[in-house]
Amino acid sequence: MTMRIGGLASGMDIDAMVKEMMKGHVVRRDQIYQKKVQTEWRQTEIIDLNSQLRDFRDAIFKLKLSNSTSPKSVTSGNSIAVTATATADAANTSHMVKVKSLAQGVTKGSEAAISATANANKNALKTHLGLTSTDVFTMKLNGKEISVDPNKSIYEWVNNINKAGAGVKANYDVNLDRVFLYTTEQGPTTKIDFTGTTDAQAQEMIGKLKLGASPTDNWSLDVNGDGTPDNVGYKWVGTAAEVEIDGITYSNLSKNTLTVAGVVYSFLQKTEGTAEPIVTLQVSPDLEGTVKTVKDFVDKYNEMLNKLNGELKEKTYRDFLPLTDEQKRAMKENEIKLWEEKAKSGLLRNESSLRNLVSQMRFAVSDAIGELKGKYKSLSSIGITTGLYSEGGKLYLNEDVLLKALTENPDVVSELFGTTVTKADPSNPENKINDLSRSGVAVRLYDRLKEAMDKMRVRAGTLPGADDMSDLGKQLRRYNKQLDDMEERMHRLENQYYRQFSALETALQRANAQSAWLSQQFGAKG
Repeated sequence: MTMRIGGLASGMDIDAMVKEMMKGHVVRRDQIYQKKVQTEWRQTEIIDLNSQLRDFRDAIFKLKLSNSTSPKSVTSGNSIAVTATATADAANTSHMVKVKSLAQGVTKGSEAAISATANANKNALKTHLGLTSTDVFTMKLNGKEISVDPNKSIYEWVNNINKAGAGVKANYDVNLDRVFLYTTEQGPTTKIDFTGTTDAQAQEMIGKLKLGASPTDNWSLDVNGDGTPDNVGYKWVGTAAEVEIDGITYSNLSKNTLTVAGVVYSFLQKTEGTAEPIVTLQVSPDLEGTVKTVKDFVDKYNEMLNKLNGELKEKTYRDFLPLTDEQKRAMKENEIKLWEEKAKSGLLRNESSLRNLVSQMRFAVSDAIGELKGKYKSLSSIGITTGLYSEGGKLYLNEDVLLKALTENPDVVSELFGTTVTKADPSNPENKINDLSRSGVAVRLYDRLKEAMDKMRVRAGTLPGADDMSDLGKQLRRYNKQLDDMEERMHRLENQYYRQFSALETALQRANAQSAWLSQQFGAKG
C-alpha cells in the first residue's frame, strides 16, 4: 500500500494535484461507463419490446384458426335439458336431440343416524358404531385396502378413504350423524364396491353404516351355487348416458357430454318420456363474435404499430448522458429522475430492425391475398383501411362494410386471415415455408413477427443483464473488461503519482533540515 504524505514541506495540496492529474483518465473511464449504461438500457428496452411483440404474435396466432375468425353460435329449444357449443367446422344447420338417460355416478348415504350412543362422534369408532372388537382390521373399497382402527374416530376412517385413490370421497355429517360416499366420476364404470371385504369386523362396520340395501347386500350370499358364501356384499354401480342425435343412438356414454360433427353437446336432463322429448338446436354463424374478433385485431394492431412508431421517432437528447455515481451525489432525487428520462429517450430511434418490421406489418395488412378469388381478396374489401400517411399506417374499421361481407360469406374473415399456402424452401427444398404473397394476413403477420423477434433475441438476448451471447451481451462484457482494466491502470497510476510526490516531500524535508542546520552553524560562528 502506497504511503500518502501531505504537502507539509512543499505547502502543496497534493490530493488536489493528483486528482487534477487523474482527471483525463476519469473522463475516459466515465465515457466508457456511460456507453455501458446506455447499452444496458438499450438491451432492456429491446427485451421489453420483444415481450410485447410476443403477446401480439400470440394474439395473431389465434387469427390463423377458424374457431376465432368464424365462430358459431348454438341456440337450444330447451336449454334446461340440452346445451351445445360449436367449432368453426360445424355445419350451419339444426339438430334433433333426445336424452334417454344421463350418466351418473354413485351417491350413498346412511339412511339413519349411525351413533350407538349419545355424542358418539366424539368417541372412538368402536364406541361410536358399537363395534364388538378393538383390533385393527382392513376393508376393501373398489379393490383398495382401507385400514380401520376402532380406537380412533370416524374422521380417521373418512380420511383414509379420501386418500386411498379408490375413486370415492367420504364425508361424515356430525349434525345428521350420517356417512356419505360419492364417486368422483360418472358413468357405468364408476362404483362403490365393498366386494372382497372378508374380515368379519369390516363386514360388521359396513352394516352399521346403514347404507341401505344393494343387489348384493348379503355377505353370506352363495352367488355361484357351490354351497360356499361368496362374501360379495354391498356394491352399487353408476349408470351410462344414452342419447339420440339426428336419429342416431349413442349408448353407454360415461359422461354427459358428446362431440358430434363439430358440435359439443351437454346433456343436463332426461327428455324421453317428457312432454317435449326432442330438443332442437340450431347452429348459426356468430357474426357478432366475428366482428368483435376483427375489432380486437384492429385495436391490438394499432396499439403495437403505435408503440413501434413511437420508438422509431422518439427524440434523442444527446447532451443527457447517463449519470455517474459522483454526479448523482450532487443532485436531488427528482432531478435524477428527470435527467434519466431524457437520457433514456430515443434509444431505439431509427432502429433498422424496427423500421423493417413496421414496413412488413403494413404490407401484410394492405396487400391482397393472392390465393383468393372474387371480390373479397384484401382487408380493405371488408372495411379495414389505413388512415392518413401521417398516422403511420393506423387501421380503421367500417363495421357496416364488414357485416355486409359476412352476410354474403360468413367465412370471409377466416379466409382473409387464415389462408395458408406453402412452397419449397429455397435453402432446403425438402422443407415447406409459407408463401406470404398468397397466404392470409394472420399467416403473414405471424411469420414477420417471428422473424423480427428472432433478430431481436440475437441482438439483445432474453434477460436483461444476463451474461448471454447476444450482440449487446458481448458488448457489455467488453465494456466491463475495459472498465476493470482502466480501474486497475488508474489505481497504479494514482499510486505512482503519490509515490513521486512523497519522494519530493521527503527531498524537500531533507533540504529544509540541511538548510536549518547550516543556518544554525553560521549563526553560532557569528
